[in-house]
Amino acid sequence: MGVHTGTAEERAGNYFGRTLNRTARMMSAGHGGQIMVSDATAVLVGDEVPLVDLGLHRLAGLPRWVRVWQVGSKHFPVLRTLGVVAGTLPEALDAEVRIAVEESLGDKSQSLIDTGRSMSIDDIVALVCSELASITT
Repeated sequence: MGVHTGTAEERAGNYFGRTLNRTARMMSAGHGGQIMVSDATAVLVGDEVPLVDLGLHRLAGLPRWVRVWQVGSKHFPVLRTLGVVAGTLPEALDAEVRIAVEESLGDKSQSLIDTGRSMSIDDIVALVCSELASITT
């Protein structure tokens, strides 16, 4: 379930607009039984509901990165999004990915040359997280 707070346009008994689009995109990124809310909604619920910061995600059809929050602490697979900003994942998952990447690099330098482009550990973690998200779809 995705929850976002904003305005919607009503036409002939149906609702349209950016608010519903963002809600639908969050909903499609999640998993059965998972409830996610946007920053706008997280601010409104405050401390009334336990929220877990799932990080900044790139949702299909939206021009900006979106911070996604989960209601409750139940564990779910990585969100099915177009990407995630490294360092913004839940701390435990970000640490697991970072450790795996650093172990894979071994004694190599902190950067990796890939198609002529230097990639930092943060770039590689973001890439790995994006790959994880794509395999869980």
